[in-house]
Amino acid sequence: MKTYPIHPVSLKYLKAGHPWVTLDQFSKKFDEREKFIVAQNNAAMLLHDPKHKQVRARLWSLKGNFKAQIQNFDTELKSRITTAIDKRSYLEGQRENYYLCFAESDFLPGLFIIKLKDRILIQYFSYFWTAYQKQIMAALRERFKDLPNKNFWIQMRAGKQMPPQCLVSDNKADEFILEEFGVKYKIFLGNTYDHGLYTDMSGIRNNMLSFIGQSKKFLNLFSYTGAYSLFALKNGVQEVHSVDLSKKYLSWLEENLELNEFQGEHISHCAPVQNQLKAFKQDNIKFDFILSDPPTSSSDGKKKTNALSNYSTELPLMYDILEKGGYLAVFLNTHQVSSKKFQQKIMDILKQHKLKLKQIKTYKLSDDCPTLKGFPEGNYLKGILLQKL
Repeated sequence: MKTYPIHPVSLKYLKAGHPWVTLDQFSKKFDEREKFIVAQNNAAMLLHDPKHKQVRARLWSLKGNFKAQIQNFDTELKSRITTAIDKRSYLEGQRENYYLCFAESDFLPGLFIIKLKDRILIQYFSYFWTAYQKQIMAALRERFKDLPNKNFWIQMRAGKQMPPQCLVSDNKADEFILEEFGVKYKIFLGNTYDHGLYTDMSGIRNNMLSFIGQSKKFLNLFSYTGAYSLFALKNGVQEVHSVDLSKKYLSWLEENLELNEFQGEHISHCAPVQNQLKAFKQDNIKFDFILSDPPTSSSDGKKKTNALSNYSTELPLMYDILEKGGYLAVFLNTHQVSSKKFQQKIMDILKQHKLKLKQIKTYKLSDDCPTLKGFPEGNYLKGILLQKL
């Protein structure tokens, strides 16, 4: 069995729990024909991903007989998928939208599997898994025996990101309704990259219920298809405003509203967030809960913006339209900025602009989206709840 030298720093990180080997002077010499990379001195067994621009290999095992593990890989793969699904069985009666498998955190690096009502969406963040689709499907079919092939969708998320494709080739698109915490959502698979609901935010939404449920006037910035807006209305908020630059997503939000019977009022605003915040301020419109969950970077067709740097301008505007005692939840969605750095940046902005906001709590991936110690890239979603003094 051929073995390969691994960069000493990469080997150190692997042993500390970080599961990636990135492109470097050592990994670029891995034979592209190898599916598995065994480090010299049998230090680690890795899944090889030579097509990936950055992550060339991902950790599978740090100990044991690697030759036997390679020979029995299909069996171990099935076992890990089954274990991941079993850990989340308690969610079946709570919501129709959750992860069955969360990649590195379930020791299935680069492989995400989402249950969307009675559909299964398999996402590859590593090219490695394309060679094992048959084995992945066999493990899933054993657990979900009653689901037909047309209910299984595959999406490549490595490199050029593609829309999901159905296992049945002539099934080009699938539109259906699922329910999460009593709210109905329209989901769309096929021909579009997004399916309409961020599953990794589900647990956080539920954890914010006690604060959102207290509010009377809720503002959802970068609203996408309106999950937080709908969640607020479901839980008795009297007036909800949603702001997004995309007419497509606001239209999708309106369709979601029609699926539900809410008592509160909803108003959509198709505009850049900063412009709309200034308009609210000018009209003296205030809210007792503001939520901001921006894309990491975005463009209005004229310029690109960065979510973290934009908070320097947006936070003072949010503060101006937030009622005293009201809550402000700010999020960042990127592995390139740690939770600590995000919190420090927000605190620096508060200090610079003399904004009287105190930190109440923080949010991170949870429930069906666990994080892995030693792997900060996996802890990409972070949030802070602030209250105006």
